Amino acid sequence: MPISFIDSNTQDKAAGYDLTFVIPAAAQADDVMLCFVKQSENTTGREWDDDGGGGNGWIRLAYNRTTGGRDQETAVYYKVHTGAENNPTFTWYNGTNIAAEPMSGALLVYRGVSIQTPIMDLGFIEAQNNAAPPNAGVSISAPNTRVVVVHNATHDDISGPAAPTGYVLRTQIWNGTNNDHRNQFTADATVNTVGPYVPPPWGHSVLNTTPEYQCYTVALAEQQPIGIITAPNNFIFGSPVTVDGFGFEALQGSGKVELWSDLTGSIKEVQTVSSWSDTQILFTASQGALSNNALVYIVVTNDSGDESIPFESTVGLTPYSVILQQLGPNHIWPFDGTYDDIVGANPFTTQNVGTNGFA
Repeated sequence: MPISFIDSNTQDKAAGYDLTFVIPAAAQADDVMLCFVKQSENTTGREWDDDGGGGNGWIRLAYNRTTGGRDQETAVYYKVHTGAENNPTFTWYNGTNIAAEPMSGALLVYRGVSIQTPIMDLGFIEAQNNAAPPNAGVSISAPNTRVVVVHNATHDDISGPAAPTGYVLRTQIWNGTNNDHRNQFTADATVNTVGPYVPPPWGHSVLNTTPEYQCYTVALAEQQPIGIITAPNNFIFGSPVTVDGFGFEALQGSGKVELWSDLTGSIKEVQTVSSWSDTQILFTASQGALSNNALVYIVVTNDSGDESIPFESTVGLTPYSVILQQLGPNHIWPFDGTYDDIVGANPFTTQNVGTNGFA
């Protein structure tokens, strides 16, 4: 079922602490709802809540704050519609000891999005002095992906809103100086590119390049008859690997699990399956022609011939330097003949504070 845009709701306040959105009446069970909120101009950082919009079960995908001159704090939320939804309230600050600030947001509803793994990827980019900014890149793993882009601006220097080339403008909070610090725009398009993808820049007509911007790119996955929900994000060749998902079907039959070298399957290695059910598969990782310590994609094909969207993972022995970084030590003494004490070793810095006297 191709993804379709259903409806939207926007909210903005010249001075506020929270935003309450009205879920469009056309929204129904299993629709996926996205919500983008922003606050601008405050110089004392707070943070958009992560409680799911007043405890209504929304998931916060991202929060970012930039302080290039007009402090801007933004967040992205999503939820799969249950069929009976309360209008969500997203709170930026719950108190009275700081001034209310300009804020705005948009809630968008989409149908045909995977309810198991709706978010394929999310990208973020921010900088200053661009009123028609670029968009963040994402990784696309299947055709018919709906890509949603959001532009949050701090100033009123846009004279005419326009979506990126090939995109449809879905919402805009823009009215010249009447919406100063509240400007926000959303747009979307269906993308069939598989692999790294960067949407075109925004096409606004601008008065100058004063505004700071934050831009999000959200890739929504189309609902599939089969899909992987969870799998290890790294594993070793020869080890057992458990994959959880849906639509695998009860019997394997001609079904198979493959490891792909890239999103298009330039190299495909069929794996040895030891157990198979509709929601879980256990296989032993086989290297074949695949590289060690490399990015791979797990792909499941069921007995009906339905193929899952590639699931990204890594395979092979984890480099020792990565293990050290994951441990996050405060000091490292490398056995390199000098044994300098490296402080703040995660990531590996070169702030040496002395040499230990052991050989």
